[in-house]
Amino acid sequence: MTNIWIMTMLKTEFAAFVEEQIALAGEILADAKVSKRDYMSGGKLSVFLALHRVLQGKPTEQDLGMLRLSEI
Repeated sequence: MTNIWIMTMLKTEFAAFVEEQIALAGEILADAKVSKRDYMSGGKLSVFLALHRVLQGKPTEQDLGMLRLSEI
């Protein structure tokens, strides 16, 4: 029973971290200035959005491929 609680807590904390990273990347992209950071933030946003969908139980095929959660 304790292990299930710990796993749930870790998943909850990880989900919060993922959502925080999505927000941070979005803030950088919302800035009117165009820079190398935009490209890095766009890449991070893609990965964290994929993780978010996986954690929600609604991954796309692209998400599974990006995160290597599916065998080809």
